[in-house]
Order: sequence, then C-alpha cells, then structure tokens
Amino acid sequence: MRVRLLGVTFLMVLAAAGAKAASDDAPAWLQDAAKLSVPMYEKGVRAVVLQREQHVTVSEDGRVITVTQFAIRILIHEGRDYAEATEFYESDAGKVREMHAWLIRPSGQVRKYGKNDIVDAVEDPNDVYNESRFKMIDASKDADALRS
Repeated sequence: MRVRLLGVTFLMVLAAAGAKAASDDAPAWLQDAAKLSVPMYEKGVRAVVLQREQHVTVSEDGRVITVTQFAIRILIHEGRDYAEATEFYESDAGKVREMHAWLIRPSGQVRKYGKNDIVDAVEDPNDVYNESRFKMIDASKDADALRS
C-alpha cells in the first residue's frame, strides 16, 4: 500500500477589506490576498473566498504531498464560523504533517496559529471501526467582522 501524506496546509482568514500590510509572520501569498479589494455584497453575505489553491506532488516512492492555501474574508459577525481550517485524513493511510493558519484583524495585526492550536478528532465518534479523522484550527472566536 502506498503511503499518503497530506503536507503543509495553510488557511488564512481575513477580517478587513483594507487590512494593513501583514507582519513578517504571514507568507507572501497571504499578504497579497490581504490587499485584494472585494465588491460590496448583499447584506446577508457572511464571508467571501479570496484564494483557494492546492498543489499536489507525487514522489517516486508514491507519497502524495498536498499543500493547500485558502484565504477568506469575514464580512459580517455571523461569518466568524468560517474562520477555521479543517483537513480530513484516513489514519490507516496517511497523516497531516503540518497545519498553519493566520488571522489578520481589521487593524492589520496578525495572529499566527500553530501546532498548539490544532485539534485532532475522529470524524464520527459513534463509528468504532472508522479510520476517518480530521485536524482543525478554529479561529472563529478571534475573528472580527468587517461590519456588524
């Protein structure tokens, strides 16, 4: 059986349309996403995806490494639930090696999330034989909305 590895996974949550330049803790792609302007949306739109990109590499020995970059902007307070990074995996066939996340507040302040913020859980706690798991970083309590 080939080993499947989910590589470095990034999530960035943007909270402000005009966020100041991110600190050095945030990668360049995140800083670029923070500079994007978005059009005005209807009143009930909670969040908007700014970037969704995934790179998959298969090595000669069959290992699969997936790097995901995902950036959203929280538009209203009710959109805070979107401020999370989740990566699913099968514990008998792969693992999530790393997860990193950043939250940019409307003030431009950056909060970096790392291994101490990751929760590893079973997908269905009632299914004894299921190997499906997920790792998650939840930034919803820290996220600020652009408008109320």
